[in-house]
Amino acid sequence: MARYHAQLRTTATPGAPMADDIRNQITREQAEDAVRTLLQWAGDDPAREGLLDTPKRVARAYEDWFSGYRLDPDDYMARTFKEVGGYDEMIVLRDIDYESHCEHHMAPIIGKVHIGYLPDGKVVGISKLARVVEGYARRFQVQEKMTAQIAGCIQRALNPRGVGVVVEGAHECMTTRGIHKRGVSMVTSKMLGSFRDDARTRAESLHFLDLGPRRRAAAPRARHRRRPGGADRRHVPCALPPRVRGGGCRQEPRALDPRQPQLSRLPARDRRQRPAGQVACPGDRRG
Repeated sequence: MARYHAQLRTTATPGAPMADDIRNQITREQAEDAVRTLLQWAGDDPAREGLLDTPKRVARAYEDWFSGYRLDPDDYMARTFKEVGGYDEMIVLRDIDYESHCEHHMAPIIGKVHIGYLPDGKVVGISKLARVVEGYARRFQVQEKMTAQIAGCIQRALNPRGVGVVVEGAHECMTTRGIHKRGVSMVTSKMLGSFRDDARTRAESLHFLDLGPRRRAAAPRARHRRRPGGADRRHVPCALPPRVRGGGCRQEPRALDPRQPQLSRLPARDRRQRPAGQVACPGDRRG
């Protein structure tokens, strides 16, 4: 398999289609025939109008989905920069979107990658970190392996004092089949160097990645909202007699709406006129 990947890298440039259109001794026509076989095995007719071009579309989609096999992520990390003004603090790149496929069921894995490292004299362009993620994600993967591959690539290229990679992923192999559990995400991490050995550095990295307790969304605070026209929210005792308001008013007071004649809905003997701007009890709306 390693020799096959090396052959792919030497016969194609990153992102470009294969010139001879042959991969691992398999031609495009053979790949399209395999798709037709699967369509027929699933119970449909590959010759019907809606499926005539499906094998070609699937072959093109595979070129995109699995283009990582034709890439060497180490090549992206070859160019580094040493003129950083002595900067030696943590560098973090968060929320790198990725799309991969589970190697067990060929189902999509969609999520985000967060990368942090402590430079030791040299850094790399941040876009190259995103390209490293793409290079490993666009293959058949398991999330644990992809996490380790990304961290190892950064370690080999930069030899930093520490590397931390955290990967979040939603696996459709368990949301669209099998146990059918939606809303579940998997989190994996790979820590190297000081990120692994120093608890304070590890905690700082997780703080920057916002993956610790602070990630939990806080409950929204109740805010005082001033009523239109500056109406005060002070409660005015209900003017209704007990036989009308049912023995006492415990409802939340609301500002009077001048467009709604609340008092006119009550019997004439129970109407009480209030000065403008006072708050009426919701019980005044009862007829």
